[in-house]
Amino acid sequence: MDFLLKECKKINKNVFEVDLKNLTEFGVAVRYPDDFYVPDVKETLEYRHIALEVKEIVEKMVSQTL
Repeated sequence: MDFLLKECKKINKNVFEVDLKNLTEFGVAVRYPDDFYVPDVKETLEYRHIALEVKEIVEKMVSQTL
């Protein structure tokens, strides 16, 4: 997520007004089975909402650059 955010900010510094919270940490943690964290339903829905917001922003940026 950090990489994507940095790349988008190169195009538009003000593009992300989304609070990414600990979405990146969660994404990394699931790759390591010894330190696996399973979010509860509320967190899952929150992470999903954030991911969909980011997806929408990136899709708009991509379509504007084509």
